[in-house]
Amino acid sequence: MRKFFFILLYTPFLFSQSNEGIDNDFCIKTNPLSLIDVYGSYSYRIGLETKIYKNFAFSAEVGNYFNYGKNDGIRKNSKGYIIKPEVKWYLNKNGKTNGDFVSLEYTYKDILFDWKDSIPAINNPNRVMDYRIQKKINCLTVKIGNLKAYSNNLIFEWFVGIGLRISKGKDSLTDEERNSIKAFDESEIANAQKNVNYILPNLSLGIKIGYRLF
Repeated sequence: MRKFFFILLYTPFLFSQSNEGIDNDFCIKTNPLSLIDVYGSYSYRIGLETKIYKNFAFSAEVGNYFNYGKNDGIRKNSKGYIIKPEVKWYLNKNGKTNGDFVSLEYTYKDILFDWKDSIPAINNPNRVMDYRIQKKINCLTVKIGNLKAYSNNLIFEWFVGIGLRISKGKDSLTDEERNSIKAFDESEIANAQKNVNYILPNLSLGIKIGYRLF
């Protein structure tokens, strides 16, 4: 894991000097941070971006959730998939699809994972239970960011965004067990795990690296 962080830290130095005249007509990208996202479950992502017209582009990303190990991470035994289409408007006057941008992104997640909470029972006040959670999540997020196309065709992108997240799901608990939950962590994240049906703000930030094909 330390090696992974080291690579991310020095990623910008792996790219050659940028060329402002380069247009990004079509590229493939990935989000390396998703590989170490213990709070949202580990996933691998692959995406593409293609120019639509002048400084407008369409981007899409798909991925699958997985585990590094059987007992690794906060969410255990995760599986499912994620789809993220996005329309981007690059804020330049030369019709190029690179540089600063504003975008609207839709996200759909279908994910299952194991969770653990303290759920007292009459005959066992210290009972801790593992149970299964399934969520189907829809998000709409407005993002800002910057994409650079380099002279060696490498791509580096960063972004931040805010939007709305709607979750509908279910768990493997009975009604009695669910009403008795005493979460290990009373933070908003923990509450969002045990309350599978909710509406919350969606915060998005990260980086992407890729390769320009055209």
